[in-house]
Amino acid sequence: CRLGRMSQRQALQTHPQASIHTAFDNDLAGNVYDIKVAAFQLDKELIMRKDGDTITVNLPASEKEFTLKESNLTLTNFRKLSGLRPSLTTHKPIDKDFNKDLENKKSQTQKIKR
Repeated sequence: CRLGRMSQRQALQTHPQASIHTAFDNDLAGNVYDIKVAAFQLDKELIMRKDGDTITVNLPASEKEFTLKESNLTLTNFRKLSGLRPSLTTHKPIDKDFNKDLENKKSQTQKIKR
């Protein structure tokens, strides 16, 4: 189920000790979502623009802007370049997405049983 911004804010206010975990795909969209969740957690405005194979990240309140290649857009690099330290744990699949990981695990299990 997808929570709206107000519901997310209320959940964080009601349970301030809650830890935040993400489980998005291991691709550009998943990395963008990780960064958006991090900015939301810190209540920071975030603007991201894609131009070819580069992404420009703008944090208006802190007057920071930086550009990365798509392949380098990760939460780790966002933390380094923005100076922000969200308390967020990410869980990434080995392959592009968790479905592929499950398919691979199922196929390995079937080979063992034979």
